[in-house]
Amino acid sequence: MLIVFLRFVLCCAILALSLRLKITGLMLFTRETFFELVRFGVVGVVATALHYGIYWLLHDLMNVNVAYTLGYFISFVFNYVLSARFTFRKKKSVKNG
Repeated sequence: MLIVFLRFVLCCAILALSLRLKITGLMLFTRETFFELVRFGVVGVVATALHYGIYWLLHDLMNVNVAYTLGYFISFVFNYVLSARFTFRKKKSVKNG
């Protein structure tokens, strides 16, 4: 839960910094880069929540280490697919792997 909170705080800080710099006339990000960063944060928070959600659901049914590893693996695959398709808008391939 702490990781989700820290990612959220980091995204909010970057957003506030970007808006402040835009007001003063300095552009830190292009529009596309800014929204890519926001999408990256959203995907990271969702993947982290998915990891701990799966762990929470399975920790009573099986060994805690197995439940944690299974949650990690599923969220890792989910994070990769969503980062490739949603965040960076690239097709999955062995080349960008």
